Amino acid sequence: YLDRLSLPYTLTSPPSPKIIHVTGTKGKGSTVAFTESLLRNAYGLNTATFTSPHLINPRERIRLNGMPISEDEFASCYWSMYNKLQEASPPSSSLPPHPTYFRYLTLLSLYVFHHHTYPPPLNPKCDVIILEVGMGGRYDATNVYDYKDVGCVTTLDLDHTRVLGDTIEKIAWEKGGIMKPSCLTIVSPQPKGPEDVLRQC
Repeated sequence: YLDRLSLPYTLTSPPSPKIIHVTGTKGKGSTVAFTESLLRNAYGLNTATFTSPHLINPRERIRLNGMPISEDEFASCYWSMYNKLQEASPPSSSLPPHPTYFRYLTLLSLYVFHHHTYPPPLNPKCDVIILEVGMGGRYDATNVYDYKDVGCVTTLDLDHTRVLGDTIEKIAWEKGGIMKPSCLTIVSPQPKGPEDVLRQC
């Protein structure tokens, strides 16, 4: 789907935005919110965040400089992306023309982040993208970039055990999948079992 939308897998050369990826069981949303606020207010950076779930409106998941994207931008990017996916879908492809709900919203957020222009006097492009994992990490729709600048693993506990595994160690392996070579990873204090698993990731 990234190829069909001409979205990059790797963001390493300036002026590409920095990538921060957050996973865990408890505190993911708070970590994203604090990080975004710090980078925007203390350092003056243009921020873009993707979080889940939303409370009232799906636009809450996609934020630019702390604010949900407008209805107009949501609709414009949604239909632009929808049409591009439809046109770029090969008849013989095993992938359907459009991804499932969460993957679609994830793609939509990346599409917005790469096409949005910030108003003057701001730098017109995004400086940092902060992504919150939907579930797990290793096979999560947000885990699409070959390179990240910072990974973060918050407190781990039993969650989504039917999919991620029935022990914290199995869950740690899934969530540790966001770690990439040469990526700084910040891990909150964990029990020894999951900590050992994360060190192996």
